Amino acid sequence: MTAQDDRIEVEVASSIPQATLFHRAQPAYLEGPLENWALAQTAIDFGVALLTEWRGARASNPLKDAVLQALLRRCLVTTEGYVALLSRGLVEPAMSLSRTLLDNDLAIRLIVRDASGKMAKRLAAYHYLTYQQHGQDMLHDRETREGILTNGGRIQDVASIAGSYKRFLEMPVFDDVRDEVRKSRFWHGFSGAEEAFRAAEAPADYFMLYDGATWFVHDVNVDFDYADRTEAEMRLKPLVERDPAAIQIQLGHQLLRFVTTLRLLVEDRGYPDGPAFQVMSTATFPDGRVEEFNALEALTGQLVSRFHLPDAA
Repeated sequence: MTAQDDRIEVEVASSIPQATLFHRAQPAYLEGPLENWALAQTAIDFGVALLTEWRGARASNPLKDAVLQALLRRCLVTTEGYVALLSRGLVEPAMSLSRTLLDNDLAIRLIVRDASGKMAKRLAAYHYLTYQQHGQDMLHDRETREGILTNGGRIQDVASIAGSYKRFLEMPVFDDVRDEVRKSRFWHGFSGAEEAFRAAEAPADYFMLYDGATWFVHDVNVDFDYADRTEAEMRLKPLVERDPAAIQIQLGHQLLRFVTTLRLLVEDRGYPDGPAFQVMSTATFPDGRVEEFNALEALTGQLVSRFHLPDAA
């Protein structure tokens, strides 16, 4: 390796073959319907408004509120990423994110249904425990310790961070869950995801969505990448999905799941009483009758109508 003073600047004329097959100049969302993409943005921004309104934790269960606020933030960020990928026709990486959103939804379901508050404690304690273990594992692995950590001068930093998470885990608030979490493979204490989804009364979500998305997360379903196979030819699929119908099905179902997650949080936390949330939406019927809805009800109705998902009403 040369010293910085020995470096010289050179001018490079490179020749790099490229094939532009991602349709970046004509992303999938332009094929519409544009109203659906606008509604997706509205749904996410409504979630952001809820997060902003719920910035403070209730005195009755501050840890539970803090955990749910963190989960809502992660849900918003991940849903925004999911929609961005779909808008470019990138269905496969969106499928990977869909499993993260299922994990998020599962955690929220288990926590809001637990009157004892222990599920929220378990998730927080598991975070501190696994972060502590991660730091210790790096330090105990000789190649990592003597290589990247030593060369980067990170030994003391990693040791200090791992120690801080250990101290967090020892806080009195975790006294009733600490030992259980240390003995559990998963934060929720169930034997696996299938059992956890059953406990959340959502076994179909596990079999139809979560388990199937695993193949995209770990990239082990290579046959999926082929559009057709014969004895003479194996033809790969296009890099992006260009069929608006296929993309809209994915978008609609994920947005309905998203708004269902928001409804769970509202049921637990209560509908916000801020001025913006008190403005009612209205529906006028042919006979002149007018009904009022709050924003969450109106948004749910718009999603069901726009994406033609009558089973989700």
